[in-house]
Formats: sequence, C-alpha cells, structure tokens
Amino acid sequence: MHDLMVTISLLFLLAAVISLLRGLYVNREISFLIAGIVSLVVLVASAMIYYTGLFVSVLPWEQRLSFGLLTIWLMSLDWVFPRQRSRLNRLEAHEFCPKL
Repeated sequence: MHDLMVTISLLFLLAAVISLLRGLYVNREISFLIAGIVSLVVLVASAMIYYTGLFVSVLPWEQRLSFGLLTIWLMSLDWVFPRQRSRLNRLEAHEFCPKL
C-alpha cells in the first residue's frame, strides 16, 4: 500500500513540476527554470533509487535533498511571483486612476 501511495504522489508531483517548468519556460524565467530542472533531476534520481533498490544506503539522504530542493524552489517561486503581480496591479490601478 505504501508503494502505491508513493507512486500516486510522485505522478501528481511530476505533473505539477512539469507544468510549472513549462510556465517558467514560456515566461523566460531562466534562473527559476534551471533551479526547477535541478530539483526535478534530483527527484527522479531519488525515485530511481527507490524503485530499483540500487544504492539504498544513500536513499534517505537523497530524499532529504530532494525534499529540501523542491521546498526551497517552490517557496522562492511563491516569494517572487505574487509580489510581481501585486506590483503590476498597483501600476495598472495607477494608470487607470492617476489620483491613487
């Protein structure tokens, strides 16, 4: 049952990460794109170790590294992009209502 849950969660995570990477590529956010690709490669390496059973001794460290990289990448995306949107919204509001 645990393997099934890991597989399902990995598939959903891969779908989310790949769609985020596509959005970053379309918007030409190259630094975030490279960081996301590195995180994805570490995640795939961790999954390969988990499913093949090779190098199981490094699996806990690989999982920690994968979790840490993905967390830092997602938090940095959350930190940067909403602030850009709110700044753009303020600029657009000022353009329509110059008295603000």
